[in-house]
Amino acid sequence: MASNDEILLLLGQAGFTNELVNLTNKHRACQCLIVHLVLKTTVEELQQLREGLESISLLQFLQICHNCIRFVFPSVDDITLKASDVLSLIDKDWLCNLSGVQETVMKWFSDYVTELDQNNGQTGNIECIKLVHLFNFFSLAVLHHQLSPDSSGVKQVVFFCGLDTSHANVQGQESVLSDLPTLGQLVQFIAGHPYLPSTSLRITFSSSSRVVFPDADSCFYGLQLPLSHGTYQNFRKAMNTAITCQYQGYGRG
Repeated sequence: MASNDEILLLLGQAGFTNELVNLTNKHRACQCLIVHLVLKTTVEELQQLREGLESISLLQFLQICHNCIRFVFPSVDDITLKASDVLSLIDKDWLCNLSGVQETVMKWFSDYVTELDQNNGQTGNIECIKLVHLFNFFSLAVLHHQLSPDSSGVKQVVFFCGLDTSHANVQGQESVLSDLPTLGQLVQFIAGHPYLPSTSLRITFSSSSRVVFPDADSCFYGLQLPLSHGTYQNFRKAMNTAITCQYQGYGRG
């Protein structure tokens, strides 16, 4: 009943009133909902944004100085990132009393950021992440024991998706996911957006030797690096895979 009440309330807000939904008018009801959710609700949000801009006279300023709009609302194409910009944001207070392994991994991360900068935005084939790539990421996590194959639901998902977690298929899966991302995609992976945050980045390290991939906490601009890799190349592959699959969207892999 609760769900039916919610639907009726939403239909009422969309202007579909005084009639019940049936096979004859169901398409019209859907159209009313779409117009309400996509257009009317968005208009209200834009109006609130307009009022906020007017409250600080920013809207009036932008109406006079059109050339300043791209500085206030920069597009992704207007963003220029450098390795030094990213590395300078790292909070050094979180990097005190590091162990030898942690210092090595931190050095690898600095080298990785520099490599992304030197790559000049050549993203390979990761501009469009396909669903199969996410499945491959999942199967790699199972294979590397970051997810337990015996955990609840994992076996069923692997079977349902038809994932191949055998060692014979690892190289093929990793080659799909090993393209080097851009520096902007790394920032988006950490911060949730491709813009440099105004606060510092917090680097921590995984406490488990079984963790293979980095884990970003975009709400607090944090990045947890794995300590399980013996070489920079393995660390690099794990970074590439995680960023390729998760620099857009929500949730953890």
